[in-house]
Amino acid sequence: MKDFIGIISLFIFIALVGSVGKLDIEFTQSCEGYLKRAADANTVSIAKEELGKALKYLKDNDLTHGSTHILYKTPSSDLGFLYKNLTASYKVLDKASKNESLSNLEESNILIKLRESLLDRGSDGDHVSLPKFISLFPYQDRFFIWFLFGLPGLLWLFLFTMPKKKVKHRKW
Repeated sequence: MKDFIGIISLFIFIALVGSVGKLDIEFTQSCEGYLKRAADANTVSIAKEELGKALKYLKDNDLTHGSTHILYKTPSSDLGFLYKNLTASYKVLDKASKNESLSNLEESNILIKLRESLLDRGSDGDHVSLPKFISLFPYQDRFFIWFLFGLPGLLWLFLFTMPKKKVKHRKW
């Protein structure tokens, strides 16, 4: 019975890690990557196109409101602010792309402002400014519960089901 509980817990934990990884990769490919490309764009039209793809993903996956935290809400976890801010940036890009008399300096200023809105500077370089665990939203509570059941079972597996080595004591 102990082995059965341990093996089930191991499968739960492996499924958890695999699911989180899959969702993170999917989010990176479908949204975060486009936000990074919009921040790195050299023209307003390219930035608008890339930001539009990210906004479409956010809207299609209902990432326009709510909080990515489970127990409490903080400004850094607010999806509504993120979506409003990105939508406002898109409107600025859309307006600028229609303006034929836009100078290089004005276009450069718009792109710099967009870059500053999208990216944060960390010790390991620039990264897209997003709420933590956004790739798990709206299922972050389920993943937390899954983790709470999987981790103790995994510990059970290693502590109680692994064969123990017998240590020979020397007589002096």
